[in-house]
Amino acid sequence: MGASFRSDAGAKPLTPALRALTLLVGGGLAGVVGTAGGITTLVSYPLLLATGVPALVANVTNIVAVTACWPGSALASGKASAWLGLMLAICALVYKLRIEERWMLTQFGDRYREYRRATWALLPFVY
Repeated sequence: MGASFRSDAGAKPLTPALRALTLLVGGGLAGVVGTAGGITTLVSYPLLLATGVPALVANVTNIVAVTACWPGSALASGKASAWLGLMLAICALVYKLRIEERWMLTQFGDRYREYRRATWALLPFVY
């Protein structure tokens, strides 16, 4: 099969308590950075990798978390332009998800179709 992309190759495993503490503190720091400049990913993605989360899982987790922040940011700003930006961002995300879905089907074919039947969709009818 293909190469395995693991972020924890050669690293000492963290204890569950240390991992939880690292993610809690790092998540708070990512929130502060996101509030100040909207660049949460700069902190959260490397943090997930550093705690042993595989790269693909860290990427998806990060996208979901950042996407969940968009409505709060738009609501907090109270500006119509923020809501327009939110709608455009959601449209771009749906478009991106559909492109990724087609790519997964071309790369993995029937195995991916079986996987889709066996798992729940993150966004029903979209992804």
